[in-house]
Amino acid sequence: MCEIARNSVLMSGYPDEVKKAWLGTNYKEAGIAGNDICRSNVPNIRIGHRYDVLCEELHLLKVAYHSRQEVILFHL
Repeated sequence: MCEIARNSVLMSGYPDEVKKAWLGTNYKEAGIAGNDICRSNVPNIRIGHRYDVLCEELHLLKVAYHSRQEVILFHL
């Protein structure tokens, strides 16, 4: 539940000052650097895992996109 609450605040339309008060001053940083466990109650290992999975998925999308471009050029 804490992870859902943290993500809800991140995606909300609240001003930066409110987000900083709720999540900490570094909330915009990627991965563990943006997590203040005392405020979010989300363990750093969980944040790190989510960040690693995101990076892997973005890499797969990049590889798939470039592979798609090569296939399209080959058929022309």
